[in-house]
Amino acid sequence: NISGYALVDADITVQQNDEISVKVKADLKNTAIDFAYLGFVKPLNQASSASADVVLIKDKIKSIKNIKLQKSGFNIAGGLTMYPNGRVKTVDINQIKGPKTSARAKVSLSDSENPWLKVEISGLSYDLSPFFEQIKSKRQKNNNQLPVQANDDDGFEKANNTDIFMTVNSLWTNNTTPIQNFAGSAKIRKGIGMEELHMSFYFVVCISHQKLVLRPYFLCCILFHLPYCRSF
Repeated sequence: NISGYALVDADITVQQNDEISVKVKADLKNTAIDFAYLGFVKPLNQASSASADVVLIKDKIKSIKNIKLQKSGFNIAGGLTMYPNGRVKTVDINQIKGPKTSARAKVSLSDSENPWLKVEISGLSYDLSPFFEQIKSKRQKNNNQLPVQANDDDGFEKANNTDIFMTVNSLWTNNTTPIQNFAGSAKIRKGIGMEELHMSFYFVVCISHQKLVLRPYFLCCILFHLPYCRSF
């Protein structure tokens, strides 16, 4: 979810072969960005910036490279590839760096007006505590029969069909203790929201100097009571 406005500077160069190069820089202080499920949340009036190098052929985007999204303590860098018709094909994020995040991601989109998305995330560590806080807050309001405000909507019901896969050494779901050796997946369906959520990881327990490795523990139904949960 994105709201507000941005101050944008663009340096445009027109080539003789109808190719247009645009260097874009944006001040996002007056923009609110809520990508909690990707670990990035920025409220209004917090300093933030974005930049990218865009190449166009006539009225179609050929490529977008050197994308950077920054706020205090958090940086994202990557680029986009395009279909011949100008639609986005892949978003390659080669760096997601934050206080508790060190990872990379790839988003693949189908060639359609309402694309199906596949999101793959991997790395050493990923901080999803803002996302889990949103779910916890919404569930508490439902349990207490309190009104859910419009800005409490996680946005999943309006999102395109999306499959998410994540494998990280440490997943932060709170501010104190991470889940180790995490593997998980989720299915978001337009008009439904979060349809499925699967998580598994390994416990390592030391008893009398002998190491016992337990099988993956099925957790998602305990946390979210989703109707379609199952082990994978």
